[in-house]
Amino acid sequence: MLSAGWRAVTRTSCVPDASDSGGEGRTAGADGSYAAYIHITGVDALAAELRARGAEILDEPEDRVYGQRELVIRDCNGLVLAFGERTTS
Repeated sequence: MLSAGWRAVTRTSCVPDASDSGGEGRTAGADGSYAAYIHITGVDALAAELRARGAEILDEPEDRVYGQRELVIRDCNGLVLAFGERTTS
């Protein structure tokens, strides 16, 4: 369980779904898109925890011009997930 100030429920395994994408498993859509964007609190703590667990981090936490601090990873199914927290009030 991740302890970065958020909770998520997932029902997936690290086995690609051969019924998608011509048998190659699921991946992110168009370049720059995410399979999911998850609003959280504590993006830096999450990044540290995922890094310690050996996760594939595509973009380290970074402040964006639109008021979000974001982290982008690739999960064990090849899906690109973005985690963001508000940096402005």
